[in-house]
Amino acid sequence: KRSVFKTFGLAEGLPPEPVLALAEETSGRLMLGTLEGGMFVMENGRFFGPLALLGAPSSVWTLQPRRAGGIWAGAYGDGLLKLHGQKSARWTARDGLVSSEILSMFEDRAGALWIGTESGLSRFDGQRFADYSTADGLSANAVHAITQDAAGDLWVGTDAGLNRFSGGRFCTAIIPKRRAMVSS
Repeated sequence: KRSVFKTFGLAEGLPPEPVLALAEETSGRLMLGTLEGGMFVMENGRFFGPLALLGAPSSVWTLQPRRAGGIWAGAYGDGLLKLHGQKSARWTARDGLVSSEILSMFEDRAGALWIGTESGLSRFDGQRFADYSTADGLSANAVHAITQDAAGDLWVGTDAGLNRFSGGRFCTAIIPKRRAMVSS
């Protein structure tokens, strides 16, 4: 049977680590994040890395292309990283991010970056963080998914349900836990 997939691995420069995140920069370069091996970039069919991310390799769970060029990287335990060319910057909970354990990210139409973490949601305008949690109406603090709809409302998926951020506040639709199906 003819394979329709090309597999990339050690021979192409990848570490023996699970790939958790993929994103294409506006320049066209493919970036990927791994569980414990850091970030890699694909050029001419080969992967190079781990990229120097202001220190030791990170557990990169999520990647988000920046409209202004470069890429955002969300590292579990190492916070938020911005890479653009040879320049990089890092923000952690010490800088106002709700948590350094990043699970998801989304850049909205206005250019703000929304960061889902184990401890809530942060909105980053490039200068400051605004943090949201269950105290602000989120159904749970662990934020796994973020997107924006055509009306401009933000949708946030947590451990306990789906949340809509509209008009500066959260509306929650809690998804009940599945019940086991029993057949007779």
